[in-house]
Amino acid sequence: MSAPSKFDWTEDKDSIVVPATLTIAIYSNAYGQIVLRQQDQYGDEDDWIVFSKEHARVIAEAIIAEAGQELDASQAPLSPAERSRRYRHKQKNGGVTANEVLRDEARDGEHADVTAQ
Repeated sequence: MSAPSKFDWTEDKDSIVVPATLTIAIYSNAYGQIVLRQQDQYGDEDDWIVFSKEHARVIAEAIIAEAGQELDASQAPLSPAERSRRYRHKQKNGGVTANEVLRDEARDGEHADVTAQ
């Protein structure tokens, strides 16, 4: 890309590598809902999207899919059954999770391939 003699943001679009992005905040409101809030570029009035927490996962998955990306298994949220299983294992083993045991055993050479477990 060579620099034009006089740069014009509307005409020299091929030179733009990172488009302008307005500031985005995500938080819970007093009603327990999730709020996505985007700062208005002129400071007049922000844009808001408000939804129930129960819809958070499907919205997040739709955003990730729309971006052409995927969640791998290590990024995916745990199911309630998996969280319960991990909690029981941790309580039974003095506060050590199954993943920590596998990680430590792999580090100590007790398992050649942790992913096959």
